[in-house]
Amino acid sequence: MTDEAGRDLRVRSFRGLCRVDEAELAAMYAAFDPTMRAQGLPPMDRERIHAWLDQIAPGLHAVIEHDGGVVGHAVLVPTESAAAELAIFVHQDYQGAGVGTHLLRTLLDAGAADGIPAVVLHVERTNPRAIALYKSCGFSVADDRMERMELRMRRSLVPGEPDE
Repeated sequence: MTDEAGRDLRVRSFRGLCRVDEAELAAMYAAFDPTMRAQGLPPMDRERIHAWLDQIAPGLHAVIEHDGGVVGHAVLVPTESAAAELAIFVHQDYQGAGVGTHLLRTLLDAGAADGIPAVVLHVERTNPRAIALYKSCGFSVADDRMERMELRMRRSLVPGEPDE
């Protein structure tokens, strides 16, 4: 893809992390702006980054690469319910250029092809940019209790199935 800043980017999706993928993701997360983190993710130090990547390794991943490095990462993590949980991060130098939208749509298409029936996510109420992205990709608010600092959003990946 070519983003809105004119950069040629490579997008790929895959199941599970190999050592190369983990090393590239760890490098992106180590350079991630601490003010851009949400709900404690991604972790800040290398040891915690690697531990977190080990936790989400079995998931379905999509990455966007530029100049030999990862600049965006999204993952659908299996849960105890049928719905997978979404996490998505785009390096601060690539935000606002359509990278997150393309990354999310790529991952959702891969999830549907992989047989994942639905996706859930949690987003901070104070992040209108992320909420708008999720809504533009078909997510709806599933839990809007005002006492919570975050919204729970959901999207079905099965055609014709309503979102709760």
